[in-house]
Formats: sequence, structure tokens, C-alpha cells
Amino acid sequence: FSLHCIMGKAKEPVHEMEFGGTPGAAAIVICLPLVIYCLVFFCSSSYCITPSNFREVWKHVPSSSDGLWSTESMLVAVAWVAFLAVLERVLPGEIVQGMPLADKSRLKYCMNGHLSLWVSLAVVGLLQWGGVISLSY
Repeated sequence: FSLHCIMGKAKEPVHEMEFGGTPGAAAIVICLPLVIYCLVFFCSSSYCITPSNFREVWKHVPSSSDGLWSTESMLVAVAWVAFLAVLERVLPGEIVQGMPLADKSRLKYCMNGHLSLWVSLAVVGLLQWGGVISLSY
């Protein structure tokens, strides 16, 4: 005997959205790059902001977009994402089912993120140690 027999048809569960739904996700997509640029402007190899020199930060913001784009940086970012995608596919991990979708089906996910973290740290450490990359500014 269950309560929904007395009350009639059970209501569909309300789907709660993460990050505040569409507006929150849009704000993250728009604001995250701005925050990254602010971090670069606030502290670089030649300048680091302190409370006493906060007003000088505008002197270090480039007046044109030439200083905002780096093909090398973009290639490094794309290579990093590709490397993580390869790790997701090749490293072992427990296969789990995700949350139910609208059609009641579930996607399967390989839970190997923790192992991917350690492999990533090892690879970056070896590349730094071998002189292939430099993590210093």
C-alpha cells in the first residue's frame, strides 16, 4: 500500500538546473574569460597589483587586442584538452550510469578522473624536468 494510490498519479519530479540554469551557465561562459584576463593584468612577470598601486592596473591593460591573443597559447590549450580526452578514453575506471534523461535512459561514464589527474601531473612534471616545457613565467 503506497501513498500515491490514495493521492492519485505521482507528480513528475522537478528537474533542477545546475549553476542557476541557463542564465548562470551563460554568465560562467562570459565571465570566466574576463576573470582570466583580469588575473593576467593584475599580476604578470613585470607587474603585480597590491592595495597601494591598485589604480595603476589600467596602465597594464593593452590598448589594442594584439596583446590579448596568442596562437601558441591557443594551441597549448587545445592540445591539453585533446590530451585529457585521450586519457578519458584509454585509462581504466569504473563505468557508472548517469542521472536519468528525459526519455528515462541513462548515459554511461568512465570514472577515471582521479587517475587522469595523477597521469597529467606526472606527464607535466616529466616534461618540465626534461626541459621540454617551462612552467616558470
